[in-house]
Amino acid sequence: MIKNKIILIVMLIAILLLVACGKNENFIGKTGIVIKEDLKVDLKDKDPESMDLSGVVSLNDLLLVLDQKDDYFKVIVPYGDIPRPIGYVPKDALSFDEKALKNGNQGELNNVNIYDSKDGKVIGTKDGVGYIEERSGEWALFELPGGEEPFWVKLSDISFDLSSQYPKKEQ
Repeated sequence: MIKNKIILIVMLIAILLLVACGKNENFIGKTGIVIKEDLKVDLKDKDPESMDLSGVVSLNDLLLVLDQKDDYFKVIVPYGDIPRPIGYVPKDALSFDEKALKNGNQGELNNVNIYDSKDGKVIGTKDGVGYIEERSGEWALFELPGGEEPFWVKLSDISFDLSSQYPKKEQ
């Protein structure tokens, strides 16, 4: 009788730990930041449309989760040229921590002031997802795709949550 109670308590604690550790958390549609350099996951046999992201994605790049399995995430690179690369990364290669996301190499601007230099004059406003070329204190040199010259923005004006870029399903 006591042995059964102990087993029941241990099982209950194990279930609580699994839930507390986020093992069942759904990351689909969320932005993750690459925290490991080895992204090699070869699932061509399961998904011929996928590509090896190990040469496409770098440390601190932001990715969007499209699907999740036991050991890996199916992700899309949510910026740059279209069609956007889709592939797989090990689950332990991404972090969803908000502090970590702020180190992202990419970000989104939503009608933010742009400047001619750090602490310079406002020269307009911009929208879009692009790349952070350089960081300097509270400033970032930002570049949008399309060949436009980079410009300065305040780091605090950059959103590192790229979930707005999540592919919408057609109705």
